[in-house]
Amino acid sequence: GPEDLARGWLSRLRRTLSEDADGEAVDRLLDLYSDDIAYVHPSAGIRLAGRDAIRQHLSASLNTTRTPRVDLQGLVVAGDDAILTFSLQMEVRDGERWVPVRRKQSVILRVAEGQIVKVVEYW
Repeated sequence: GPEDLARGWLSRLRRTLSEDADGEAVDRLLDLYSDDIAYVHPSAGIRLAGRDAIRQHLSASLNTTRTPRVDLQGLVVAGDDAILTFSLQMEVRDGERWVPVRRKQSVILRVAEGQIVKVVEYW
């Protein structure tokens, strides 16, 4: 159900943020998505439609982050939505330097027929 998908999503997302992440890590995350997945990040002004667009977006940032640590603080299932709240710590490449980043995130995952059909991310 939505809770299992949400936990799997968070684990696979963390993997894409690892320093040795590759296309396989991205594909494992995309395996959870429907073909017509919609991704929205309102504060960053990002709207993506379909697996290919999301693959390109994620692939462009591979190996620019490392040492991700995720602390799930809340997971609520309401109908077809799973709402996650978590903290994320990682290092982000800035030229030759690695800069520590720490943020709280909330993500809404809409689920239909065993797949994630929409991701709305806030941070």
